[in-house]
Order: sequence, then C-alpha cells, then structure tokens
Amino acid sequence: MEQSNVEWCEAKTHRYQVTPIVSEFTNSISNISFIYVSLISPYTNQNQQQCNITLLLVGAGSFYFHATESYYGEIMDELPMSILAYNYFTCVNNYKNSEQYNTIYKYFLIAFWAVYITTKTYDLFLILFAFQLVVVFYTFVFDVEKTTYQKINLVKAIFALAVAKGCWQYERHLYETDQCETDATSYRYYLHSYWHIGSAASHYYIMTAIANKKL
Repeated sequence: MEQSNVEWCEAKTHRYQVTPIVSEFTNSISNISFIYVSLISPYTNQNQQQCNITLLLVGAGSFYFHATESYYGEIMDELPMSILAYNYFTCVNNYKNSEQYNTIYKYFLIAFWAVYITTKTYDLFLILFAFQLVVVFYTFVFDVEKTTYQKINLVKAIFALAVAKGCWQYERHLYETDQCETDATSYRYYLHSYWHIGSAASHYYIMTAIANKKL
C-alpha cells in the first residue's frame, strides 16, 4: 500500500500500539466528532444538507487515513475537505444568487486537484484549503447581510477553527523539530484530535449561521 505524503506525531511515537489494525488510534477515533456533528448540524435546503453529508465523508475518510497511513486514505481525507469548503461557498454565495462564481470555482477545483494528484505535493493542498476557507469567511463576513444571531455564530465558528488550526500547527512544529509528545497523559499528545474536534465544532456554528438566513 502506497505511503501517505504526510505523517503525524502519533504515527511517529505510537504506531499500531493500541491495536494492530489501526495505526493512529487516537487520531482515528477522534473523527467520531465529525460524524456526530454531521448528524446534528441544522440545514434548511439541499445545498446545506450536502455540507453535512460531506462532513460525514470527511470523518470517514480521515478515519481511514489515520488508521492506514496510506496515500489513498490521505486523498479520501483531503478531497472531502476541499469539497466541503466548496459547499460552504456555494451556500454562502447563494445569498447573492450568483451561479456564475460557483461554476468558475468548480472548474478551478477540478484543475487544481488534477495538478495535486499528479505532483503529490502536500503543501499545495494546504495552500488550497486555506484559500478556500478564507474565501468562505470573507464572503460571509463582508458580502452578505447578517442577523445578530448569525454574526454570533460566525464568530464562534472562526474562533473554534482558529484554536483548532493552532493545535494543528503546534503539532506540525513538534513533528518537524523532533519533539513529538510520547506521554499519552499529556495534552500535547492529543493535538491532532483537538484539530478534529475544533474543526467539527466550527462546522456546527457555520451551519447554524447559514441555516438562519435573513429573509
């Protein structure tokens, strides 16, 4: 099985130590947060429902990726993440009823993923996903009219994602400087799990805001 392009601290310090069939046990199990949130997040139309379905796929793909550390598992994790960010944009952009931008965005993603799968350059995915999230939040913050309730949930979504991303970035720092936590009782051991939980919480608040569209 082809190895993934990226490795996480749990794989470096505790690979297959809990069970011989799951490489990163904690990083795998924490994907339950995505599945749970996908089932409880609100929606009022088909586009919004697709966001929740895609989050469910993110959880399943991420579980498989962390369980196997395979390249195909990595794609099963990353592709739904990119599609989810696109679905966010579609929902938010529908506030302005602009199908043209949605179409341009769709073709851009297809072209990007063709390049990414060909080159297998992980940094390209990081740049794309960050760009996609910036586009979503920028559009929602500056381009659409919002109720106070929506603003509150949007702030919660941004805060949850920022904290989650901070945990993600801290773990990458530990990995790259060969300081991965080996003590399973330390909070630093679960940094990638915090990323899963925090980004799942961010999704819930995004959907809560989007589903309460101002008429």
